[in-house]
Amino acid sequence: MLGVTASVVLAVPGAAWGAVWLDQSQTQTNGGWYVQYDYNGYNQYYAQTFTPGSTAWLDRVELMFSPGDPFPTRVAYTASLWITEVQAGGAPYDPEDPGNGDKVLGLGTLYIPADFPEESWLSVAYSPGEVFLGQGTEYAMVLGTDHRMVEFTDTACSHSQWYTNPYAGGELWYKRVGYDWNDDAVGNGPSDFCFKTYMNDTAPGLPAFALLGAAPVVRGLIRRLRRR
Repeated sequence: MLGVTASVVLAVPGAAWGAVWLDQSQTQTNGGWYVQYDYNGYNQYYAQTFTPGSTAWLDRVELMFSPGDPFPTRVAYTASLWITEVQAGGAPYDPEDPGNGDKVLGLGTLYIPADFPEESWLSVAYSPGEVFLGQGTEYAMVLGTDHRMVEFTDTACSHSQWYTNPYAGGELWYKRVGYDWNDDAVGNGPSDFCFKTYMNDTAPGLPAFALLGAAPVVRGLIRRLRRR
């Protein structure tokens, strides 16, 4: 039997039951970094770690992108944005490693059009009741494209000023499959994606509540139900 010794409803300022609110953001930009899935034969990821200010469900993530120059021709493509737990040293988990299945909390799809204005916010939605996050716990959003060699499209996900890490709740990471995660993703010291996270306090079939410290319990129940 699963026991919860204490349940405290967390009050979200300005939010009613069923509300969606902006939880975390980093909007300082100084350019962008190519989003590449296969570069010189290496699959690779970029990831931003973040720390929620609320215990609730993740509604969506927004990332700032710029199209860059059409070299040779920009094309529309999709990208995957996984939400994962983080390792002891703060690095994300590789979302496509079969051994990390229980560390991957959710997967959203980002559509990147062939042409769009500079510094556009592109949104990734998550299914209701899919990703439950705990206040003060660090997580990662891991970005990997489904389109091969997209560096030729020159599409860039915006990041902060070189040598700066303006977001205190996390940082930008980079990884090629088969290599370790590196927190010097842009090659000039720590940085951050330009991102926003939005939370939702309800999910279909579940009560509108947030249990203090209960995020791991709720995620465990979700995993058990999915296995049935």
